[in-house]
Amino acid sequence: MHNHSVNNSNKTKGGKIANRFLVGISLIFVSLFSFAATYAKQDGPKVEINGVGVYSPISYADNGGTWVDVDAFFHVLKASYELDKQGKNLIFKNETIPVKKHKNEIVAEVKDLAEVIDATQIKEDKDGSVYLLVLPEGTVQISAAVPQMGEHWTNPQEDILIMENDDPVFKTIYGVYEGKLVFIEQMISQKYFVEGKSFVNFAGMKGLPSPAIDHTNIEFIPTGHEGYTMPHYDIHHYFITPEEQAKIGLGGENAHH
Repeated sequence: MHNHSVNNSNKTKGGKIANRFLVGISLIFVSLFSFAATYAKQDGPKVEINGVGVYSPISYADNGGTWVDVDAFFHVLKASYELDKQGKNLIFKNETIPVKKHKNEIVAEVKDLAEVIDATQIKEDKDGSVYLLVLPEGTVQISAAVPQMGEHWTNPQEDILIMENDDPVFKTIYGVYEGKLVFIEQMISQKYFVEGKSFVNFAGMKGLPSPAIDHTNIEFIPTGHEGYTMPHYDIHHYFITPEEQAKIGLGGENAHH
């Protein structure tokens, strides 16, 4: 009887320990799911830099504008910033914009952030989402929108590899449609491929956020086209789907680039 009682006592204690263990595990899972839900759901305004989302529960929108979590913003931008001694102004590349505290974090108005980082364009949609186009410094538009591509932008000082019969051989072209980045492109002369010439370390979006490449087209243009009349290859890396690409309409220029 004595041994039997001890066994029952052990079973009771074991059951309690097991129950506590299960409760503890359940609480951990609940906490993990709550944490994941907090960051998976974007309750605040949708803000993107080159199509990369700036996700934070701190960001919010009101009648005064769209206020963005500064830490989250510069994390996406892969850059650092400073605050003045009073914590009321943000300093970036010797430029200053006002900031304020919200939920014990620092936020700034998205238009001010666009200005301080020298964004190429800012696009605000009717649903309240904001898209900042940030191309490398010195990049300028060189064409209107081309069907199934969009506008073409490049840096005349940095992205022209060489001149061939007065035609520029571009290292990188940036495709933009309705204020959004849709592709990057290189145009390489056919003769360089025949000669087996290598090209390495094209800058592209180096140092700037960019979305994942959806697909790549490598097209041979035997007679060239306006802007580059030599036989060459057009290499497009698209950030949008082929279906989205097909919807890009005419924008005043029909040349193939």
